[in-house]
Amino acid sequence: MQLTLSLLVAAASIAPVLAFDGSAPFIIVQGQGSAARQMSPLNPATSLEAAIESIPCADVTLIFDQPKVHASDLSRFSKNFAAIKELATEGSSIIVPYARGENAVEAIVSRIQQHCNINSRAKAVDANDILSLDVSRIYVTKLASFSGNIETQQKVATLNEKIMNSLIPKAKALSTSHVIIFTSSNIESRGIQRRTDTPISTKNSTFVPFNNRTFIQKYVLFNMGVFEGSISLFLVCFISLIGVNILRSVQTPTKFEEPARK
Repeated sequence: MQLTLSLLVAAASIAPVLAFDGSAPFIIVQGQGSAARQMSPLNPATSLEAAIESIPCADVTLIFDQPKVHASDLSRFSKNFAAIKELATEGSSIIVPYARGENAVEAIVSRIQQHCNINSRAKAVDANDILSLDVSRIYVTKLASFSGNIETQQKVATLNEKIMNSLIPKAKALSTSHVIIFTSSNIESRGIQRRTDTPISTKNSTFVPFNNRTFIQKYVLFNMGVFEGSISLFLVCFISLIGVNILRSVQTPTKFEEPARK
């Protein structure tokens, strides 16, 4: 059963608010000819195992692995992820926004190999890596992870965009029996993460009402970050002051009386 566009739009609008905190989307797009069995819409809180079991067999299976991606990355670099957003709006796609796990790609490949009797696996970096249809194949594309400053992350997003825009049209053009998967693996957390309505507890996260706070807590914005910044600023000012004094002492004329001229 295919997801309607309205359901996809609703899921896309709700998920970033409620469920994407610390999780990544799991998107499966089924080609028209890859209906080994009907795909049913999955509950948003579906486990990773259930999502993997829903993957149909196809002539071409293209897996995009985006390490440690966060939903906010898809929002910040929405232009670069236009290909993924387009996949999510296709009628044959399903989205499992709350399920991700360690070694997700290996679990996907293993499932396809066992249930679809496909043993051929290859890496794909550009369209030339996707070969002609002599046998059914699984292609795995490792996208670069977002790290470093915002400028570096933008370069990574642009590179990933180029790779996706090269591979997706080739996979679609090669066969109507194709499956395109976008997922995230190599995460720091253990096992499967699911959305719950219980807030995540963090250290020093107890809320103190304003009237119960001390004078410093009420009117002085001072925390460890401010403290460390203050120390750095003090050292810079201190060293600058010493330098200014040295320069002034060098430039100041001598105060000793000149000997009387005869």
